[in-house]
Amino acid sequence: MSVQKHEDKYFYFAYGIYLSTYIFFQLSRVNQVIGVEIVTSINTFNQLFLLLILAFYLIKNILRKNSNKLLGLFILVSCFGFLLAFKSGYLSVVSILYAIFYSYFINFSKLVKVDFFSRLLTLILILLLFKTGIIEEITVMRESGLVRYSMGFQHMNTVGSLLLTLTLDYIYLRFKYFSFHDYLVVLFIILTFNKKIDSRGMLLSVIIALVFTFLFKKRINFFENKHVNRFVISIPLILALLSIFFTVFFSYSKELMVLLDKSFSYRISFGNTFYRIFGLTFFGQQIDSYELGINEVINGNTIIVLDNLYMSLLLRNGLIFCAIFLLSITYILKKTMILKKYSVSLMVISLSFYGLFEVVPSTLQFNIVLWSIFCTMSDDDWGERN
Repeated sequence: MSVQKHEDKYFYFAYGIYLSTYIFFQLSRVNQVIGVEIVTSINTFNQLFLLLILAFYLIKNILRKNSNKLLGLFILVSCFGFLLAFKSGYLSVVSILYAIFYSYFINFSKLVKVDFFSRLLTLILILLLFKTGIIEEITVMRESGLVRYSMGFQHMNTVGSLLLTLTLDYIYLRFKYFSFHDYLVVLFIILTFNKKIDSRGMLLSVIIALVFTFLFKKRINFFENKHVNRFVISIPLILALLSIFFTVFFSYSKELMVLLDKSFSYRISFGNTFYRIFGLTFFGQQIDSYELGINEVINGNTIIVLDNLYMSLLLRNGLIFCAIFLLSITYILKKTMILKKYSVSLMVISLSFYGLFEVVPSTLQFNIVLWSIFCTMSDDDWGERN
């Protein structure tokens, strides 16, 4: 038992270092201070670091358990992951699959604590560097004339994503004792930041998280109705199907779709353009931003980005990984509802809505829920394995 705990401590420490390094170098504007090439090298090393740490601890624990089934599963997952990475150009796919696999051996609550404090301390550090003038911010003006500020980060929505994940971690850690003043603290902090960054997707997702926190704590009988229960469990799939449908069949001749597109900052029309240009594949393809032709403009933009989570999974990662991802988070939601781990259920629901606005819920850096799937399969108390 002591050996396993000793190994886990080192893993949590390594995860905290990885996450803090990722946020500081990848998400802040520190590259303007130390140089883009240095930051790129650090980010590449960081990605490999996470992959190797996960592989090391997976192999270590599999050998400790002396399980041929787990070893065979590890080899199968590795082959499948590297095939997807080769086809799509995204090595992070392997890390996601390894993290899902490694969740069998972790204490999820301990991981959330490390996740929360790593994010919080790094956020404070970046804000201090910004306030002292060491790193700068960028500003963007919306069509309405509203100015958005990045506060030392690469983008305003980056701050929003970070605040959302911090909120979900906080709710998870405080869920049992979550009270009226916790609602006020969360709302005050989020609204204060949102005056600067104006992240509508983040604000909506935080409100949804708070609403479901209230419902799960005070109106739990509401979910005992089988129709309501099934609907809640189906939220990720419903949102995915609606998002994909409206994107694939988007048309400027349909007024409702145009209005919906504008409310989502043109993510639907952008996604439709990527769909028509790149099409669907089984194993994915590398897609970054896309520069339109000289005479091509989409809603005033000549460079477009694929931001929607569900279209990104479909186009970047391919049909197979998209199906695995959606079925996995739906399974987590269903099982956590059964186990009454509602603090995780609301994480899934909130991030599913956030996926309508941002692609980051498909990453380990912004979706800690991916670390919980094997907990739901094999460990009702989410405790540490002995």
